[in-house]
Amino acid sequence: MNNNNKNNKTKHIPYPNALLDDHLYTPEEVRNSDDILIQIKIFAYKWFDFAYFIFIRLPLSILCLPIVLFKNRRAVAETFGTTNHKTIGIFYLMFSIMAGLVGTFFSLLIRLELAYPGNQILNGNYQFYNVLITSHGLIMIFFMVMPALIGGFGNWFIPLMIGAPDMAFPRLNAFSFWALLVSFILLLLSAVIEDGAGTGWTLYPPLSSIVAHSGPSVDFAIFSLHIAGASSLAGAINMLCTITGMRTANMPFFKMPLFVWSIYVTSMLLLLALPVLAAGITMLLTDRHFNTSFFEAMGGGDPVLYQHIFWFFGHPEVYILILPAFGIVSQILESSGHIKVSGYYGMVYAILSIGFLGFLVWAHHMFTVGLDIDTRAYFSAATLIIAIPTGIKIFNWLLTIWGGRIKLTTPMLFSLGFLFLFTLGGLTGLILAIAGIDTALHDTYYVVAHFHYVLSMGAVFAIFAGFYFWLPIMYKSPHIPADYNLRYRMVSDLSKYIGTEKAVNDNVNNAVINWSRYPVTKERLLGTFSRLHFYSMFISVNITFFPMHFLGLAGMPRRIPDYPDYYMLLNTVASFGAISAVISILLFILYLLVFFSNSIILWTTYLIHRYDLLFIRIETNEIFDLNDYEDLTLEERLAPITEEQHLAAIEEANNPKRVS
Repeated sequence: MNNNNKNNKTKHIPYPNALLDDHLYTPEEVRNSDDILIQIKIFAYKWFDFAYFIFIRLPLSILCLPIVLFKNRRAVAETFGTTNHKTIGIFYLMFSIMAGLVGTFFSLLIRLELAYPGNQILNGNYQFYNVLITSHGLIMIFFMVMPALIGGFGNWFIPLMIGAPDMAFPRLNAFSFWALLVSFILLLLSAVIEDGAGTGWTLYPPLSSIVAHSGPSVDFAIFSLHIAGASSLAGAINMLCTITGMRTANMPFFKMPLFVWSIYVTSMLLLLALPVLAAGITMLLTDRHFNTSFFEAMGGGDPVLYQHIFWFFGHPEVYILILPAFGIVSQILESSGHIKVSGYYGMVYAILSIGFLGFLVWAHHMFTVGLDIDTRAYFSAATLIIAIPTGIKIFNWLLTIWGGRIKLTTPMLFSLGFLFLFTLGGLTGLILAIAGIDTALHDTYYVVAHFHYVLSMGAVFAIFAGFYFWLPIMYKSPHIPADYNLRYRMVSDLSKYIGTEKAVNDNVNNAVINWSRYPVTKERLLGTFSRLHFYSMFISVNITFFPMHFLGLAGMPRRIPDYPDYYMLLNTVASFGAISAVISILLFILYLLVFFSNSIILWTTYLIHRYDLLFIRIETNEIFDLNDYEDLTLEERLAPITEEQHLAAIEEANNPKRVS
């Protein structure tokens, strides 16, 4: 195909004849036409073409991705072996999304069982209900919230914010991620081996003893927590060394961003709290298999000792989960409000105070185990005192919003949602801090509502805020895992068509997806999905967890799969909210698919043209001569082919011409 033919080719509007008529309309004819029927047909075609892209072309491209990865397994292996902090941060975020979907599925099963009194989907298998409770709690805490906040956003942005080239120990950083993946596999095995681990996420003895769980399921859960603890310890040491020793010369401690401060204090909490958890579950393991009696009352042990050990880790763990969320919200308020966060020094000292006081209040989880009156008075007072630095942070955020020029972007909406939901969860925490009230409300759904408002709605809303705030920044980096090495392969393979690497980065995506042909732009579509995600999720989680306050006040116990008819209405409402929340999460998944649609189709297009595979796309009647395929430009090579071309190619492949 010579250049003259290409230059003289009529630029027809890419609308198929079937929707208009036998005449191909040029853009000028369409714009100048007064025929309302033509305009209606073109409008209908645009939406048809858009629906085809969303529901057919994009899903088919996703299905092709495993083939892309298999064909480029050497490049993928190089990517998986990376020690780059950005790539590992992306791995953490991808892992947290996967684990979050698994944990959300478990919670949906729990709410479906509780939707009505009596046996529902579990058919009376109450042990499996306890397994769901255990797995849901451990997955969401150790494999969704922590990897996203500390491993994902922390790995990606801490070196950038302090001016470091990478983490202090890059290989230790990679070890932290891969150990976490092994730990997750062990936890899933603990849920399916024999009857599963139905101890609750706290693993209290005697329920976790060899008498109550004689199989290896609890042992798998213990080994899973050991490996997850080693992963978190390695990550904490790495963060502390990086922040302490690799800051730029002109960044003293009190010039660091608040997100860096939050990760720094979180790492100190991990370093001090995780060895205590490791000691507790190791003693539990020896009780189960080596005839020790740390927690066996018949041998002189005390099961309450385990509760003290566990909650000495467990309450700092709450702040390990929420402090990075504080840092993310501070960064978003600064950016969206175009103003420094009010009271920087007060915010820093509040973070340090929360980290210190978090180790002094563990027994407020144990008001019903028989503590004496003086002990209960101390832990009640200490718990009320820890609300002071938290209140300082809340009021400083409100002052920042008041003094800034706030734009209600999606990250800002999620940050405002975080402030409301976390504050509400904190107020119910103050109520539970009073020993007399907690004695009545302990192990009821009031406690479930409290910690879900703090974590399921507080920390998770901060994670979504961070996703929407930082994802565009991360996407512009060359360290998107599947993009990382494939682009370099594309440069070498397709350089004769597009020239340079800059041409790949600048032109390939536009050649694959021309969003101007659709009735909505990509930016508008992403904005719609993200706002729908916020509003639907905000409403859904409140419908799910707010009724639990009243269930707890009415005396409904937690971790019980059946209940009297008296509690049916509020449980049905909560289950409806859980189903709605799952639908809102699907909106987030759809947002990610559209956000990465260019890259997804880029990778599959590379597969198509690199390995001469045909991808059936019937979008236009523009026909190129297949014999001149090597002479086409990249844009022409990536142009959709017609069904006639596809059938002709198959015919030619099945009946090759013999060369004499």
